[in-house]
Amino acid sequence: MKKITLGLDIGQYAIKGARITTGLSGRQPTVFFEKDIKRDQASDSFHPISAGQLGRLKELVSEGKILPSDAIAVALPGHLISTKEISLPFTDPEKIKKTLYFEAEGQLLLDMDEVIIDYQPLLSAPDSTQVIVFAASKTMMRKFLED
Repeated sequence: MKKITLGLDIGQYAIKGARITTGLSGRQPTVFFEKDIKRDQASDSFHPISAGQLGRLKELVSEGKILPSDAIAVALPGHLISTKEISLPFTDPEKIKKTLYFEAEGQLLLDMDEVIIDYQPLLSAPDSTQVIVFAASKTMMRKFLED
């Protein structure tokens, strides 16, 4: 059974997208598109989605490049994310998941009740794991998703 995913990069000056079909033969890109955004309509840190970006997204929907049935992965703007590298003295993935929040709490300058956290392992040694932690404000994420 085929699975279709749409990847979106909503940038300051362009929205870029790639539709990827996953099936028995693997993943294959099927469509690429890009819409420029006028420089005077770029977003700022208080408004995660600018009027120009929102207008372009609506155009892509009306053109059929973004479909209601799409599973969409969106790259978040860098100014909405905090990142931090953390070294953990173990390699067990379950232990990493359980410990990560507490390790990040001491190293990120954010109210931990107001953030969403994810991570990506970078390096593993026999007795340690280096991870990069991503944290985003729940308030900003709600605003980003609502727009």
